[in-house]
Amino acid sequence: MKTLNIILLAIGFLLMTTSCTKEEEAGINYEVLNTEALKADAGETVTLQIKFTDADGLDKIIVESLEMGLEYSEELDGNPTSITREFEVTIPDDAPSGGFCLLELDITDTKGFILKEAFVIKVN
Repeated sequence: MKTLNIILLAIGFLLMTTSCTKEEEAGINYEVLNTEALKADAGETVTLQIKFTDADGLDKIIVESLEMGLEYSEELDGNPTSITREFEVTIPDDAPSGGFCLLELDITDTKGFILKEAFVIKVN
């Protein structure tokens, strides 16, 4: 039984190390250029400016928010290493003050690495 626990622990550690290594190797980054848009009132429409970068070249960008009705997917021609996109979103009228609206990103580079991230817009 002790041997099985040690083997399982070693496998778990190996998987965690591999996952971290892949994310570090990917080099995919994003930056919200207008951070003031990360706070908004219920019913307000804001435009998010997001810069995506990757030294190997970007292949695909997916941006989604169920709450704000955003479904965006773009396969990038020419595989740029840097690109900026604007996304107009409306905070739901019934969003509670102090609550959050979630925005999810899936960014793929030319080597097949994927960065999955999420951030929130705070409701004033």
